[in-house]
Amino acid sequence: MLLTPDLCVIGGGSAGLSVAAGAARLGVSVVLVDAGIAADGPLAGVMGGDCLHTGCVPSKALLAVAAQAAAVRAAAGPAIQAGPPRIDFSAVMERVRAAQATIAPHDSVERFTALGVTVLPGTARFESARDVIVTARQGGGLTVVRARRVVIATGSQPRLPPVPGLDQVPVLTSTTVFTLTELPRHLGVFGGGPQGVELAQAFRRLGAEVTLITGGALLPKEDADLVTCVRHRLLEEGIVLREGGALRRADPSGTAIRLTLEDDTSLTVSHLLAATGRSPHTAGLGLAEAGVAFGAEGIWVGRGFRTSNRRVYAVGDVAAPHGQPGPRLTHLAGWQAGQVIRAILFRLPGGVRGPVPRAVWTDPELAWVGLTESAARARYGTGVRVVTAGFDGNDRAVTEGQTDGLCKLVLIRRRLLPGWRLAGAGVVGHRAGDLLPVLTLAVQGRLSLTALAGQILPYPSRSEVVRAAAAAAVGPAVFSAPVRSVVRLLRGLP
Repeated sequence: MLLTPDLCVIGGGSAGLSVAAGAARLGVSVVLVDAGIAADGPLAGVMGGDCLHTGCVPSKALLAVAAQAAAVRAAAGPAIQAGPPRIDFSAVMERVRAAQATIAPHDSVERFTALGVTVLPGTARFESARDVIVTARQGGGLTVVRARRVVIATGSQPRLPPVPGLDQVPVLTSTTVFTLTELPRHLGVFGGGPQGVELAQAFRRLGAEVTLITGGALLPKEDADLVTCVRHRLLEEGIVLREGGALRRADPSGTAIRLTLEDDTSLTVSHLLAATGRSPHTAGLGLAEAGVAFGAEGIWVGRGFRTSNRRVYAVGDVAAPHGQPGPRLTHLAGWQAGQVIRAILFRLPGGVRGPVPRAVWTDPELAWVGLTESAARARYGTGVRVVTAGFDGNDRAVTEGQTDGLCKLVLIRRRLLPGWRLAGAGVVGHRAGDLLPVLTLAVQGRLSLTALAGQILPYPSRSEVVRAAAAAAVGPAVFSAPVRSVVRLLRGLP
C-alpha cells in the first residue's frame, strides 16, 4: 500500500504527538508511525512515548505517593497524634497506573484518528531519501509512505554505563523500575542526575533502604547552593550518599548484588537501578539511506530543526541541534514541535530559543532558568553579582513550618548602561517549580530588576521570596547616598 500524505511523523512521544496534532488541526494530511503503542493492558491503544509509559507521569505519581507518606511522618507531634505510615506497595503501583490511565485518552489512537491523523502501529525505516517503509506490528505487512515532509521524533532510551559485570546482574532502568511488584529491601541507585535523585528519595520514603552512588557530584548541572539544600534533606531522610564514588564493578551475590566502588569499598543491595543518562533512538531508521547525518549524540539539525535531507526534520530527544545534544525535557520537545510546524507549514524561520527552565522534582524541589553562578563566573569573571532571599524570611513558609530553601538571582554587569541584568535565577524549596514561571519570564524577557521587585503579590504567599530577592538586588541603588541627597533636597520644599 502507498500513502502520500503531506507529513509523516515517526514516533508517538511528546514531540511527535504535538507535531501530528498541530499539523492535523491546521488541515494537513498526516501519517503517524509509532512502534510503542501498547498492545494490551490498561494502556492498550495508547501512544505517549516515555513520558506517559515510563517517564514523567509514572515517576511523578510515585513521588506524590511518597510525599504523602513523608507528610504523615512529619505530621506526628504534639499537635497531631499519628504513627508511622503502613505502605502497601502494590497499592502504590496501582495509584501510579491510575494516573497513567487518566492521562492516556489524550494520547490515544482514537483521539488522533478523530483529528484526521492516520496512525500506523509499527516500525519505520527509510528506503530512500523520501520513501519510508512501515512494517506493521501485527502481521508484518508493509506500507510505503511517500510524504512531502518527514519529522523524526523517536525519542531516547536508557543508557547503561560500561561497568564490568553489569550485564551479569539484574539492572533496573527508568523503563523497568515501574514494573516492580515488591518494594526493594535495599535499593542501590547509580546516577546522581535528576532521575536518580528523585527515584532514590521516592523509594526511601516508601520504606526501602537506599544508597545513592553518584559517580561525580550530586546534581552536577545545578547551582551548588541550591543542591546543598537538597543534599541535606536526602541525608536527613536516611539516604546513604556515596558522592564521587564511581561504580567499578557489579557481581551476583546469591539473590543480591555486590557493588564495588572506585575507592575499593563495597556494598550489597537487593536491587540496582541505573539512572545514568539516555541515548537517542536512531537504530533501524535507515538514516544513511535517507541522507540524514547523525552521530552518537543524535540526528544533526540546523535552523528550524531541518536535517541534512531538506525534506526531513528531527525534534525531541533524538535531535542534536548543530551536532550537540540538547536538554532532554518534555516541555522543550513541545516547543520544538511548534518550531517545526512554523518551518514546514508556514515557511517561517525558527524562533530564537531563550534559556530553558528546568526542575528537579525532589522535596525540596529545585528549579532553575538561565546561567548558574559557576557558569556565569566562568563566562563573565568579576562582572557577576549574586543575591539571595531565604524562605526563613517568608511569612507563608514560616506559618507552614517549611522554611528550608531560598531564591537566588545571578546578575551580570550591563555592557552599555550602568547597572546589572538578570542572567539566571532559581529557587529551592517547597513547590519551587511553581515559582519558576515568573523567573523564566524575567530571564527570557530581560525584565528589569526594578519591575521584578515592584510586583504586587498576594500576601502571604511563597512567591514573595522572588520579590524579596529582587528587592535585595536593587536595594543598594535605591538607598544610595545620591538618592538620600535628593530626598533631603525635596524634603525642604513646601
